[in-house]
Amino acid sequence: MELSKKGRGPSIRSKNLNTMKNLILLTFGCWLVSQISIVAQSEQSLVFDYAVKEIVRNACLEQKIQGASLSIILADGNVYKYAIGIGRKGEVITDTTLFYAGNSTELYLATLALSLEEKGIIDLDAPIEQYVKSGEFIDKAVTPRQLLSHTSGIYNIFLNPDLEDDFMALSPEKISPTFIMKQWLTKPNGYTPGTTLQYYNPTDYLILGIIIEHVTERPLEQLLREAFWEPLEMDHTFWGGYEAYQNQLAGGWYYAHHKLIDYSEDPDIEMYLKACWGSSNLLITPTDAAKFVRALVSGQILQPASFALMTTINPLRGTANYHTGMGLEKLILGKELAFGTAGGGYYFLGNRMLVFYHPQDNITIAIASNTLSNNRDGMPDFLFQMHLAISNLVKEAEWEKDVLSYSLSKN
Repeated sequence: MELSKKGRGPSIRSKNLNTMKNLILLTFGCWLVSQISIVAQSEQSLVFDYAVKEIVRNACLEQKIQGASLSIILADGNVYKYAIGIGRKGEVITDTTLFYAGNSTELYLATLALSLEEKGIIDLDAPIEQYVKSGEFIDKAVTPRQLLSHTSGIYNIFLNPDLEDDFMALSPEKISPTFIMKQWLTKPNGYTPGTTLQYYNPTDYLILGIIIEHVTERPLEQLLREAFWEPLEMDHTFWGGYEAYQNQLAGGWYYAHHKLIDYSEDPDIEMYLKACWGSSNLLITPTDAAKFVRALVSGQILQPASFALMTTINPLRGTANYHTGMGLEKLILGKELAFGTAGGGYYFLGNRMLVFYHPQDNITIAIASNTLSNNRDGMPDFLFQMHLAISNLVKEAEWEKDVLSYSLSKN
């Protein structure tokens, strides 16, 4: 050992060498541990990825689904996406493929109406005649609140026997909200307002949309885009039938009498979207739908009192585990609650979409399919099964925050 000039111990040079060696060993040790952790995280992430894909694949095989798309927004905001199958014209489904939101469109319009109510622009309990001429076939006592909750008793325009013939005879250019009212709202109220729920009744949200455009003097799609879609970076959301888009469509298949029918190229689809203005014409991806539901339920859009209206249970509809409010639905999963929407494009559109946010875990799961299966009452039961299986999978992954965030940031 080299001694100092006074012979009392190691030299300064020797001490520095030892310190450098220790630092090198410590750095190497930290690097080695990080590499082992990365390998473990990658393996666990692969397990999660495989498990999610198996859930989706098995459901699609069992239900004979042509195409599906999944999006999971994790607690830290990272997004897991998976798409499978084919869409319109045989094109492969991707995470930017547009699905028909169907009656889930109502959630967006209900949120817009409540935001206008917060600003004093709409009074939910005023007769609708205060805003628009109700005409001979609408009870003058109907209010926007009853429109929002489907308790207006107004005639369902999709029950009009002339509707199908009109679809064949009319061109989409002739269709407008006011034209729809004059052409197909041909019967008076079937029930006293506020006493009976008619779900699903597109006439309610058609009239609600007309009221909103009247009081704001602006098109609905502009209001929705400025209020929600642009701030939330919902880049793949469009007002079907009234806005141009470049994304591919998921198409639509429907089972009738145990036979799969392809409605992807049906010429009436554009007409249907225009006729469902305000109630079922939204085109959207699961990721964009998940962004909106997450922001809404986590309190980023409405004031607490307005959101409470959306979550108030409608006693006229629901089951032990599933309840409906104003445009929003509540799913009861044991001791946990989830909020969102489940719906789709009925009949020849053949799409189903389910989007729910889990406040307890701060995760959002959105699933869409382009095939209407043979499920009882046309309800998207298989999507609920997929949702439950995936939510349980995320819960069981104790490493979710660290592992999935690492994996998603690298891919």
